[in-house]
Amino acid sequence: MKLNIHLKSLYLFIGIIFISIMYSTKAISIDNVSKPPECTESTTGVVTISSGPATDCITQPDQQKITFYQFDFCTAEPTAPTLTSNLIKNGCSTFFKNENGAEVTVEYQNGTAIGSESDYSAMPYGTYTHTIITMDPVFKFKNTVTYASANINDALAGSNTASVGESTCVTKISTPAISWGMKNISGTNAENYAIGTVNCGDGLTAEEITVGINTIGGTDESGNCKTSGRFVGTNSDVDVFLIDSSGNLVNGTAGGTGCVDNGRGTISRIIGVMPISLKIDRNTSGFKVKYNNSNGVMLAFSSNDSDSSAPFWMIGMDSAYIDMTITAVQKRTRRPRTGAWR
Repeated sequence: MKLNIHLKSLYLFIGIIFISIMYSTKAISIDNVSKPPECTESTTGVVTISSGPATDCITQPDQQKITFYQFDFCTAEPTAPTLTSNLIKNGCSTFFKNENGAEVTVEYQNGTAIGSESDYSAMPYGTYTHTIITMDPVFKFKNTVTYASANINDALAGSNTASVGESTCVTKISTPAISWGMKNISGTNAENYAIGTVNCGDGLTAEEITVGINTIGGTDESGNCKTSGRFVGTNSDVDVFLIDSSGNLVNGTAGGTGCVDNGRGTISRIIGVMPISLKIDRNTSGFKVKYNNSNGVMLAFSSNDSDSSAPFWMIGMDSAYIDMTITAVQKRTRRPRTGAWR
C-alpha cells in the first residue's frame, strides 16, 4: 500500500491569468509563483514521465468549465476585504452580473459568450485602472492523458510492479463529488482512489470532474489556510481573495469553519483584482473573451520517496494555469467620402 500526505492547494485560476486589453499599452501577466512546470509531451500530446517521484505538471485539458458572477471596471484601486468588511469598490461600474452564475465552456483560443444579453450593462465613458472578476471556487474538467510508457497507476493499483502500469488515465468523479485542493490522502488504496479524480487503464471513458479551491497557496507554518494572496505579474501584482457569503474575507484559522480538509468551508466566491489601463468611449461596443488554456489542468502525482520507481502513482487532475484575453470591441465607423471608397 502506498501512503502519501497530499496537502496541495489548487493552482488558482484567477491568480494565473493573462489579460490583454486592446486599449492598454501593456499586457499584464499574472503568474502564481508556485506554478508547476509544463508536462514533457510530444506534438500529439503524449506525456512522458521517466523518473520518480514524479513531478506535478500542467497541460491542456480536453474540456474545462468556469462559472462567472460579475465583472467590474474601476477608476480607482478597490480596498481589500477583511475578516469584518467587504471589498470596497472605488469608482466602479458593473459590466456583467449574473447572481446565479454563468457557466462557460472554455475552448482553446476561442471566444465564448458569457451569460446572456440581460446580464450586461452599458459602461460610462472614462479611463479604468482596475478590474474585479468574481467567480465560483468550483471548476469542472474532463480529460484523457496518454503516457509514452505504461508506467502510471491510480491509487487503487497500490504498489503493483511496473509490469502492470498503465499508459492511459482519465478523469473520474471523486467521493465526495467535489474534490477540493487541500486534502489529506493517506488512507487505504480504495479510500485514496475514491477521494482522487483519476482512473487508469484501457478502454476507459473520461468523466466530468468537479474540483474546488479552498486555499490560496496552501497553509502557513501553523496550519492556517491562506485565504488571500498576491501574485506577481509581468508589470503589476494581482490580489486574490476567498470570500464568504457575507462578502467578507474567509477566516482561515486552522480547525475553523473556513479551513476544512477536502471541503468548501465558508467559501462562497473568488475575487481577483487586477490593474488595467482601459479607455471606454462612444466607439466601444463591448468586449470579447478568448481563452488560451494550453496549461489548464495539473497532473498530480505522489511525492513520497516510496514512489521513486515505476509505476508512478497519479493522485488526480486539478485546476491549473489558464490564459484569458479580454479584447475591447469598437463600432465600425464610416469614413468621410473625400476620395475614392475602398
